[in-house]
Amino acid sequence: MSNTTYITKAGDTWTGISFKAYGTISRAGDISDANPLVGCSAVLPDGLVLAIPIQDTVSISSQNLPPWKR
Repeated sequence: MSNTTYITKAGDTWTGISFKAYGTISRAGDISDANPLVGCSAVLPDGLVLAIPIQDTVSISSQNLPPWKR
């Protein structure tokens, strides 16, 4: 999996960055896991460069969809 980067701003949190990057807070753990040298602080310091895993895209074949969605 490849990464992109994000530079933290004052007041950023893991869940806030997850929401900005993915539109959901549920991927905060993925971002934290990709940055093992960063502490588990609730609020991150300003100017920290984080690796943000690029979200995998899923290809959906129309064969797997019900007839009314093809």
